[in-house]
Amino acid sequence: QNNKTRKTRTNRRLMSGYYDSPKGTYSPAAGDSPSKGKGKRNRPIVPCTIYQLIHAVQPNKDNDSFIIDQQSVSLVSIVGQIMESKISETTFRYTIDDGTGVIEVWILVDQDTKDDYVHQVSAGWTPPHYFRITGSLRSWKGVRSLISNRLIPVENWDELTHHQLEVIHSHLSKTKHQYSTPVVSDYQQQSQQGTSSNSFTKPIQHTDSGLTQIQDLIIEALLKQSDPGMSFDDLCAQFPDHAGTMRRHLDALIEDGHVYTTIDENHFAAIGEDY
Repeated sequence: QNNKTRKTRTNRRLMSGYYDSPKGTYSPAAGDSPSKGKGKRNRPIVPCTIYQLIHAVQPNKDNDSFIIDQQSVSLVSIVGQIMESKISETTFRYTIDDGTGVIEVWILVDQDTKDDYVHQVSAGWTPPHYFRITGSLRSWKGVRSLISNRLIPVENWDELTHHQLEVIHSHLSKTKHQYSTPVVSDYQQQSQQGTSSNSFTKPIQHTDSGLTQIQDLIIEALLKQSDPGMSFDDLCAQFPDHAGTMRRHLDALIEDGHVYTTIDENHFAAIGEDY
């Protein structure tokens, strides 16, 4: 019994504040982020390849702070194939290969609970299936691993292509400065300087989070709402200029893990630091 207790405590230290939750989202420990309290956003989820995780810069070997593309990362997402699984009472360990490298994913569970989310669905987490995994990068004795709380099955091969494009876009947006100043044609300049504006000539502006400005505003609006969240109609009313594209923005935020539906498909809430 004492050995099991020590193993559970060791696993929790490795987890460094990220535990399984009923909503399937992360729960950062109190000291994990300088921002505290309800209404604060999690750091953005950065799409990566396993190669990037293995070669991420770790400025301080005493903590799990990593830099990818000159930016500090907290949560990352990968898409890869299970090559091997090792299951114990307190850990579910999966060796993942995405074609650029191999990394081990750890999911830590409570040995006294057998009816939680992981135990209910992990029977389908087997080789050689592909999964999308979101988690936090860790380094233990020089070996990189990913701490997560679930594996999301890839149901369409387009998801692999989509993730690769996300990785490319994320990398270029942080390393290629010319992308922050789009080239504008003479025709576009004349249109912008004229009396009538053409919305198609206006470049999409992205914030430091990797999201568009309207997506950041949507998240801020959702974080101010109490249960059961904010309705689709209310969001359209608050941002009337984007009512026609509101559904597309919400779908993108849900897919990236920033927003989730609540009582039905037309009520939404954002994931904040209290999860």
